[in-house]
Amino acid sequence: MLSAQCSVLEVVVAKENREMVWLQCTSCSDLNYRTEIKVAGGPQKIEVKKYCKRERSHKLHKVKRK
Repeated sequence: MLSAQCSVLEVVVAKENREMVWLQCTSCSDLNYRTEIKVAGGPQKIEVKKYCKRERSHKLHKVKRK
């Protein structure tokens, strides 16, 4: 029983260290995707090639915090 409670607490702590951010297209500036990133360790700069609906092709997307 104690191990089950510990694992639940670990999951809750792990969720608290994450932040929801938008991925913004670099060519058209649309906010197309939403994802979670870790807050610990300073700001992370993520650049990912994702599909842009407006451009109809894969473009570079960067993190945008609101």
